[in-house]
Amino acid sequence: MSKPSPEVLKVKEKYEEELLKIKGVVGVGANHSIIIYVEKLTPQLAAWLPRTLEGIPVRVVEVGKVKPLISTYRVEPLYASRVRRYRPVPGGVSIGHVEITAGTLTCTAVDAKTGEKLGLSCNHVIALQWHKMRRGRRGDPVIQPGKADGGRYPDDTVGFLERWVDVKERGNLVDAAVFTPSTPETLSDSIAELGRADRVVEPEVGMKVVKSGRTTGVSYSAIFDTCATIKVEGWGEAIFQDQVVVKPAFSAPGDSGSPVLEAGSSRFVGMVFAGSTEVTIVNKAQHIERLLGIEVVPPLPHMPRLSVALAAAAAAAAAAPGRKR
Repeated sequence: MSKPSPEVLKVKEKYEEELLKIKGVVGVGANHSIIIYVEKLTPQLAAWLPRTLEGIPVRVVEVGKVKPLISTYRVEPLYASRVRRYRPVPGGVSIGHVEITAGTLTCTAVDAKTGEKLGLSCNHVIALQWHKMRRGRRGDPVIQPGKADGGRYPDDTVGFLERWVDVKERGNLVDAAVFTPSTPETLSDSIAELGRADRVVEPEVGMKVVKSGRTTGVSYSAIFDTCATIKVEGWGEAIFQDQVVVKPAFSAPGDSGSPVLEAGSSRFVGMVFAGSTEVTIVNKAQHIERLLGIEVVPPLPHMPRLSVALAAAAAAAAAAPGRKR
């Protein structure tokens, strides 16, 4: 496993904006070379694209159109268990805002300040505040299973929209939102077939990953790129930066929100939100936590960060030799 060198990243950032202006280019990234993602590599487009940039090789990768992985029609799941009604609700199963078809519950999280339990998924799955689409409001019901899978309001309500990160035309890092569960017991701390995530890990090129989702269940692939800037065609075209590209694709429509772990471990990498038939695009866990003010993998039991340090100091003092009991 590896990361792009500082030299490669510097060149990528220098030419990225110019490359994205070329018709047919849908993204720019880097691993051991500069990567240009294109919808379809035609002879005309190939003639426009450089083969090297400042001595660094350029690799062109055909990926098709990249879209949010939710559909305007019902997409049949591979496994019926992923769309049934669960209480408590684990990560990796059908969920959604009352006005959309269905996406995937990522996992539980906690508010970093208060320790309040929350449910995590994509903005476009539970918040509907995505570029030109402005339909969701704080307090809107979230249902499980999603509408396309037979979920109905109010009988299948599992919580209410709490907050989200706006998706704008450019400068986006995540497509993410959280909801407050109807009761803390409504949500399970586990992810379907994968168990519980135990810590956040920084993605690296070559890392083997696994995801658990509503449509395709558990599937495996590998990280191809950890710093991609990608055009996503949703409710208007939005540009996302610092994204993880998984190749080959391991998700399908309905898998938006799927939790991604490092394969063979319980380490949380991020959340599926977009893709094509060739690649899956994943938001990084670190960005999700920081921008939503949550801890995806909280300490058990949850304690605010400062309190953890104070508790450790108190424990050390109590164990010190000669302390009276």
